[in-house]
Amino acid sequence: MNPWIFIYGKYDSSSKLQSLYYENKDYKSPFGPTDRQKLVMVILKASQPHRGAGLDINKLVNKKQILELVPLHDHKQLQHLKERWFSSCSPWSLPLDNCDAFMQLDPAGKLVGELDRITVKDYYGEKVAMYFAWLAHYTRQLILPSLVGVAIFIHQYWENSLTVQTVPFYAFFMGIWVTVYLEDWKRTQARYAMKWGTFNHEATEEPRPQFKGEMRPCPVTGELKIQEMNAKKCLKNSISL
Repeated sequence: MNPWIFIYGKYDSSSKLQSLYYENKDYKSPFGPTDRQKLVMVILKASQPHRGAGLDINKLVNKKQILELVPLHDHKQLQHLKERWFSSCSPWSLPLDNCDAFMQLDPAGKLVGELDRITVKDYYGEKVAMYFAWLAHYTRQLILPSLVGVAIFIHQYWENSLTVQTVPFYAFFMGIWVTVYLEDWKRTQARYAMKWGTFNHEATEEPRPQFKGEMRPCPVTGELKIQEMNAKKCLKNSISL
């Protein structure tokens, strides 16, 4: 795989650079449905000095001021995704992305792949797509141990005994299979992360709205984070002792 095919960078609205971006034909923009939802959430949560609404969604839900904040379905795109998803016969051939289309070039160097076909990553985001990528990978890798397991079961049935000589070899085989599976998934996950522009990306967890603390530098990273108050922490430690 050529890593230079998948290049991600900061978007620039300059008209001179628009030809460099892939344009979604349904939205007439480089931003697909998932990108638009992320941008809306950023605008809602960003502070007002950063031209945002400055809303704390979790606190608003906790105070019963709003019920929930959920994105709406695009029924046209959802129907296209269902048609692609259900047309697949094998459980590991899922429409995760269109990245393979970038490798389909004609002699003139133009793309000939179907980039505008909706995929799991485009509609549900990279996190959900990575889950289904793991599910497809795991299902495919289970074929070999399942075949070996069936052979062991037939041997046990034939010998009318659970303690046949092939059982220890099956246990040894499964130990090797687990190691090979994990290493292969690491490579597969890194490949998807590179194609989707999420390499070295770490998800951040927001504190619960019920949590009450004070802003202090983190002893590990030095960043300002909401941490438990010292008096409350000391009280818990003394009770636990």
